Amino acid sequence: MEDLSKQLNWSLRSIIVLTICGLITIFTILGNGLVLISVKLRFHARSYSDYFIVSLCLADFFVGLFVMPFMTIHSIYLRWPFHYRLCYIWMSIDFTCSTASFLTLASMALDRYYALTNV
Repeated sequence: MEDLSKQLNWSLRSIIVLTICGLITIFTILGNGLVLISVKLRFHARSYSDYFIVSLCLADFFVGLFVMPFMTIHSIYLRWPFHYRLCYIWMSIDFTCSTASFLTLASMALDRYYALTNV
């Protein structure tokens, strides 16, 4: 009887993790995709800060597209179910896109600081 309850908890846990991570992944891809489309379709003159927004959106879009689905599978199985080389590729994409996102945010903050202080 206890084995059945462990399987039921594992199944419920898997469904909850899959639902939450799946929704976050979908919203990440759709949200960043919509921002990219809106910047592309905007007919006003492009501003300097648009490049920061596009850079941030592209980095987060690639995280949602290439990193989050594999992280969801990794969270459900609690191990890496794919070939070890794919793990290295996945980690490289994760680190690269996350670093690009962090550096873009830092650049945006520095740009706003310079704009406010007129340095």
